[in-house]
Amino acid sequence: MRRFLYSFVLVLTALHVKAANNVLSYIYDLGSKTAEVTFDKDSKGDRIYYSGHIVIPDVVMFSDEEYMVTGIQPKAFMDNVGVTSVIIGNNVRFIGGDAFNGCTGITSISIPASVDSIGEWAFSNTGLTEVRFEDCDNPVRLWDWGGFCVFSSSPLETVYLGRNYISGARPFKGIQTLKTVCLGGFVDSLPGSDFEDCSNLEQIYSYLEIPPVCGPKVFNGVVKQTCRLYVPDSGIELYKVAYAWNEFFNIESGIDTILTDRESGIANGIRFNIDGRRLDTIGHGMNIISTEDGKAVKVFER
Repeated sequence: MRRFLYSFVLVLTALHVKAANNVLSYIYDLGSKTAEVTFDKDSKGDRIYYSGHIVIPDVVMFSDEEYMVTGIQPKAFMDNVGVTSVIIGNNVRFIGGDAFNGCTGITSISIPASVDSIGEWAFSNTGLTEVRFEDCDNPVRLWDWGGFCVFSSSPLETVYLGRNYISGARPFKGIQTLKTVCLGGFVDSLPGSDFEDCSNLEQIYSYLEIPPVCGPKVFNGVVKQTCRLYVPDSGIELYKVAYAWNEFFNIESGIDTILTDRESGIANGIRFNIDGRRLDTIGHGMNIISTEDGKAVKVFER
C-alpha cells in the first residue's frame, strides 16, 4: 500500500528557485518519490488561495530528496481568481478535474507533451483566450461529463493542437469565441464533433500534407463559405477532395515553411499578418515575412 504524506514546502524549480512567493501544497508518494500539487486550508478551515504567477516545477525537494511533480490534483486551483499565469512542469502527466475551474485571471496556457490526461472542467470558466498543446506523437485524453468539456464557458479565441487527443467527441463544441485553430504535424485525425457549432471560426491552419481524417460532425455549424483553410502547398489538391475538408470554399496553399526556432534565419524578417498588417510581435498561425533578399514567404508559426 502506498504511503502518502501531506506537507507544505516552498515551490522549487529544478534549480531550487522559489516561484513568485507562492507556497504550494503537495501530496508526496514516498514509494515512487513523486508529488502532486493540491490545495489546502488554513487553521480556520478556509481554503488557501494562490495569486499571481504560478510555476509548477519539474521537481520539488522534500527531506533532502527530489520528488518528481507528476500531477495536479482535482480542484487544486479552483476559483483562484488572483492567479494570472501558470507554467506547467514537464513531468506533469495529469491535470485533475476542475483543477483551474474559475481561474478568470488566466488568459493563456501551454500544455506540455508530458500531460496525457486532463479531467472534466479542468479549464472551464477561466479567462483563457489561447491554449496550446505542445507537439507530441502520443494522444492526450480530454475528459468530459454531461456534455460539458474541459474548456466549457472559457472565451477561447485560438487553439493550437500539436497532438491527437481522445475525448467524448466534443472538446471544443459550441465555443462561439473561437476564431483560429492550428493543427500541428502530429494531428492526423479529428474523430468527433470537435469544432461543431463554432460558428465564428475564421481560419484553420493544417500542417500535414495529408488531410487529417475527420468524423461526420467535426465542422458542422462552421461557416465554410467564410472560414479560410490554410494548408501546405503540396497538399492543397488533397484537401479539396478529402471528406469534410472539401466543404470549405476557401482552401489556400498558404504554408511555404514551418518555423520552430524563432531566432534563426527567416524568423528575423519583417512580418505581416495574412491581411497585410505589420506585426510588432511574433504570433502563432500564418505570417507573411519579407526577407532580406526581397522575397515574401508565407510562414506557419508553431
